Amino acid sequence: MRPVDGGQVYLNEPLVLTFSHALDLASVTPESVELTSPRGRARGRWIVDGPVLRFDPDPVWDPGLASGGYEPGAEHRLILAGFPRLGGLRGADGASFEWTRTLTFHAADPADGPALYDLGRNPATCEPVRLEGRDGAFALAGRTVSVGVGEPLRLVCAEPLDPSTLNAEDFLLQAVPEPGAESPALVETEVSARVVRNDPATGIPDERCAVIELVPLRELTTGRYTLRVRPGATLADMGGNRAFLTLQPKPLGEVRVRHLPTESADRVRLEFNDRTSASAERVVGVDGTAAWRGDGTIRIAYPREAGPGGGSLVLDRSTDAFEIVGTRIDVPEGETCELTDAPGVVVLRAQGTLSVQGTLERRGPTTRVELDALPPLAPELMGSLAWAIRERVFERGETVAEVAERMGETLTAENRSQLAREADPRYIEVFGKRLAKHAPTLGEFLEAARLSGTQWTVLIAGGDIVVNGKLDLAGQIVFVAGGRIRLDGRWGQSPEKLFTVGDGGGLLPSSNVKLKPLAVKVLPPETNPLDDTLTWAVVSRPLPRQVLERYLWRDLRPGGHMGNGIWRVRWLPADGPVDPALAADHPSRLPEGPVRMLVELTMKPGGVWDPPYVDFVELSWRTR
Repeated sequence: MRPVDGGQVYLNEPLVLTFSHALDLASVTPESVELTSPRGRARGRWIVDGPVLRFDPDPVWDPGLASGGYEPGAEHRLILAGFPRLGGLRGADGASFEWTRTLTFHAADPADGPALYDLGRNPATCEPVRLEGRDGAFALAGRTVSVGVGEPLRLVCAEPLDPSTLNAEDFLLQAVPEPGAESPALVETEVSARVVRNDPATGIPDERCAVIELVPLRELTTGRYTLRVRPGATLADMGGNRAFLTLQPKPLGEVRVRHLPTESADRVRLEFNDRTSASAERVVGVDGTAAWRGDGTIRIAYPREAGPGGGSLVLDRSTDAFEIVGTRIDVPEGETCELTDAPGVVVLRAQGTLSVQGTLERRGPTTRVELDALPPLAPELMGSLAWAIRERVFERGETVAEVAERMGETLTAENRSQLAREADPRYIEVFGKRLAKHAPTLGEFLEAARLSGTQWTVLIAGGDIVVNGKLDLAGQIVFVAGGRIRLDGRWGQSPEKLFTVGDGGGLLPSSNVKLKPLAVKVLPPETNPLDDTLTWAVVSRPLPRQVLERYLWRDLRPGGHMGNGIWRVRWLPADGPVDPALAADHPSRLPEGPVRMLVELTMKPGGVWDPPYVDFVELSWRTR
C-alpha cells in the first residue's frame, strides 16, 4: 500500500494498493472497499488494473483545500472486506480475500505545511497559464481572443494548480483605445477569481487540467482589453512552482468583448422547475433520494418525526415495542420480524434508510371501515374539527370524549357523537382535502391515531423506504419518507388501507392494494437531530436529450446553498450503474456521449438544521 499503514497522504495524492493476484473488477464495490473519514465516505474513484487497486481522490478546487476527496487533517480508515464477509473482495480466479483488513492514514493539514502533491509532468516548473477565448483559441503570438458581453474570462493550464495561491488582486484588466482614437487615461478594472476545474494531468498536450474564471467587477462595454498580471503574483502549481515570474506587470493577452450569438443550442440550464428531467433510479450507497419536486431546487426533505437515531438497528426477531428507532433500520433477507399484535400505533423511525429485505409481520383483528361509505361531514363539525387539529387539542392521553366535552359550547349532542366517530384518523383521508389550509401535521396525526385505539403501522425514514422483501401487516399502514418510497416487494395480506406521505415510489403491478396520499403536513426539524453523517442524492435523465455523435464539454457552473452541509454536482455516463464511485467532476472526464447529472447533499451531526440545496446547474458543449 502506498502510503504505508499509519502514514500521511497529500490531499490530492492517489492511494495505491497492490495485491498478490489480479482482482475481480465486479468484486470492488462500496461494500467491499470502504474509505471513510469523520465527515463520511471519501470522495473519488476506484480504478482496478490487474493486481493494483487505486483510489483517485476528487480534485481540490477551493481556497481552503477542503473540496477534494480527503478530509484535511483527519484520520481516514480503509476497510477491505474479505472472508468470512459476504460480498468481499475476490481475485480474478474467484478466490476470496483471506480476511477483512483495516488500514489507517492521515490526510495532510494545510495549517501544518504543504498539503498538495505535484501532479505536473515537470515537477521543477509550472506549465504555462494561458488566456482562452470562447472558441477555445489561446491569446498567443499577439492574437486577440473574443468573449461575449457579460461572459467571464478563462485562464487554462495543462496541470492542476494550488487553489490557495489564487489571488484575484494579482490580475487587472486595462482598456485598449481603438486605432485612431485619442488615447485616454488607462481604464482599469479589477476582477474576482475562482478555480472551476482542477483535474490531474493525463499527458495530452494543451489539455485544460485547470480552468480559472475571472469575472470583471464592473460590466465591460464592447471593445478591446489587455489582461495583465501584477508583479509578485502568487499563483502556483501543486509543487509550489510559481506560474508567473515577473518583476513588471506582464500581459497575458488581449481580449475583445463583443456581442456574440448565444449558444442556446449547445447549452442547458437546469433550474429544477419541473420533474421531467429527474430519474427514479436509486443511487448506490446513499441514505436517501434528494427531493427534486419541481420547486426550483434539489434539497433534503427530512421529516421531523424520523427519530433520534441511536445507531443502526437490525430487526431479526419478534418485538412488543410500539416505538422502534435507529439511525438506519434493516430487516435482513431471510429474517422475520413480528411486531406486536396489540391494538395501537407501532412506529418505526429511521434517520437514514428503512429497509425490508426479509419479512415484516403484524397480526391482530381490526375493524374495517369503508371510508367511501361515510356520510359527508356537517359544515359546523368540519370547522370545529379543523380548529381542533390546528390548535393541537389532541394532547397526549386525552380521549375523543374529552375533546368533545371541551368543545361543548360549539357542538350539538349530534355533532359530539359524530366527532367521536369521525375523529378516528382514518377519516383524515375524507376531510383532508377539504381542509387543505388546516391539514394536521404528521405529529398531530400520530397523536390522533394513538387516541383512536385502532391498529396502525407507520414506517418513517429520513432517507428512502426500500421494501424488496415481504410485508405481512394487518390494519392501516402509513409510509413517510424524506426520500423515495420504493415498494417492490410482496404482500402477505392486503392491508385495510395503504397511505403514503412524501414522494411515493409505487407498488408492483400485481398488487391489489391502492396507494393513497395522506393529507398531512410534514415539517422539517427545528434543530439538527442527526447522530451520523447522512447523504441524499438524485440522478438526472441523460442530458442533453437528443443523441449527438460527439461532445466537447466546456463550461460547468452549478449554484446552490451550502448551509450547514455540503452539496456536490458530478457526472455519470448516460447508461450503466448509478454509482458515485464511477462519477466524474466534469463531463470531459467521461467517455464521449450524453451524460447524467448526479447531485449529492450531505449533512453531518451537530450545529443548526440548515441543509444544503442546489438551485441551478448550467452546462455547455460543442459538437464535432
